[in-house]
Amino acid sequence: MADLSPVFVIVTTVGVLAGTTVTFFAVRAARRTDTRALWFLAVGLAFLTVGASASVIVAASLAPPSGMPELGLSLLTSLGFVVIAYSLFVGDSLP
Repeated sequence: MADLSPVFVIVTTVGVLAGTTVTFFAVRAARRTDTRALWFLAVGLAFLTVGASASVIVAASLAPPSGMPELGLSLLTSLGFVVIAYSLFVGDSLP
């Protein structure tokens, strides 16, 4: 089991809670308005939130080889930002 500093765990926990809250409001807005752009925004925010929480869980519990949690976090963060960027270009409602 890896040794994580308490400050890192607290800061990451606050980030995950904030990300979950923002994702919740994005999903709620998407359900109310039924717009494709808000759905993609919610999915992108969910990828960012899951990436942050998954990297901490993996780093804390599995003690993976050096660089693996960072790679997973980078992949999910990149995917989240790509989906959010796509949401800015989609403007039509869902069928």
